[in-house]
Parts: sequence; structure tokens; C-alpha cells
Amino acid sequence: MNRHAVLLIVSTLAAAPVLAGSPELETAIQLLKDMRADKCLQQGVRARILLAHRSHDQNTLEQLSPQLETINGRLKPFEDRMQPLKIAINQSSADKQAFDAALLKQGECK
Repeated sequence: MNRHAVLLIVSTLAAAPVLAGSPELETAIQLLKDMRADKCLQQGVRARILLAHRSHDQNTLEQLSPQLETINGRLKPFEDRMQPLKIAINQSSADKQAFDAALLKQGECK
């Protein structure tokens, strides 16, 4: 698939309004919003851990590992709540499409 087609699909999904869906969908979208800051922190710390691992920087690994564990601990309750919601959302193609659109709308961490 060429880049133009991918961008067209993504822009269409991102621009599609998220219609009122099931209560599970609404809860999942709110959880996504609540998790976003910690998910972005987690992504950044993981990237720094990978770099430290590649350069065999044990000091940095020892500093970052507790940070990652703390972030993971904060995210665990959200992820535990999200799991059954995703199962319910996947039962409805409309809810699944709306959830996917909400994920795209959030965008990347900066």
C-alpha cells in the first residue's frame, strides 16, 4: 500500500467523529485519556533503557529500572480495567472502529 493511501485511511479514521457507543467504549476512551501521560513516560523510559542496554551503561540501567517499575505500577490498574473493555468492544464492529479512531486521534507521544 502506498503512503498516500495509508495517509488517506488514517485521516479518514481520525476525522470520523466518535459516535456515542456502548458504555464499555466510553469507559475505554476515558481510560485511554487517563493513561496517556504515563504511557508516554513509559515509552520514553523504555527507549532510554534500550539505549543504556546497547551501550552497556549499567548505572543508567539501575537508575531507570525503578522509574519504569513505578510507571508500570501506576498503569497496571488501568490496563486491568481495559482488558475486559477491549473484549466487549471487539464484539461490535462499530465500537471497534470508534475505539481505533480514538487511538489514532490521540496521536504519538512527543
